[in-house]
Amino acid sequence: MDQDERRGLQAAVLAYSLWGLLTLYWKQLAGLDALELIGWRVTTAGAVMIAVVASTGRLGTVVRALANGPTTRRVMLASALLTVNWTTYVWAVVNDRVLETALGYFLAPLGTMALGVFVLGEELTTLKRWSIAFAAAAVIVLTASYGRMPWVALLLAGSWSWYGLTKRRVPLDPIASLTSELVVLLLPAAALVALGWFRTDGIPDQAQG
Repeated sequence: MDQDERRGLQAAVLAYSLWGLLTLYWKQLAGLDALELIGWRVTTAGAVMIAVVASTGRLGTVVRALANGPTTRRVMLASALLTVNWTTYVWAVVNDRVLETALGYFLAPLGTMALGVFVLGEELTTLKRWSIAFAAAAVIVLTASYGRMPWVALLLAGSWSWYGLTKRRVPLDPIASLTSELVVLLLPAAALVALGWFRTDGIPDQAQG
């Protein structure tokens, strides 16, 4: 395993560990509207990322990327897939579908590997083939034991795998790429947050209560 592969494996382990722990946080917000939660998540994340990019002098890179037609279309697709993934995940957690979210993020690496092989033309070693076979068998067992079609898991896995493929084709570094996606989503997310201030069951009203 070379240095890039080790770094990739370490990043994957860290990311999935944080996602698992993040479920505990979202579970504490089960009484709040999932769409409004996503509005707050995108708005606050967007503000933070814009500040980070601006402080490092890369805000112009994001602006130029969003002014480029092909790049803008890829960023918009990534933004849509990110919205689907985040909204599905938060909705599932606050509606007691945590097992399906776990299955979804277990499926996601398999989807990513499938895209790597069939779309990007990467080759699998014998060890990787066996690893995929065992993982696929585990998914089949988990799905069968669940007793119904895990549409939440499929939506999470599909949107996340497609999101990864789309980001690969965006000519920006990870921080600038995420910032550009959040900029695209900022206006509708801010509208969701603003709407919550006028609802009696909105997050600001519940937080004050």
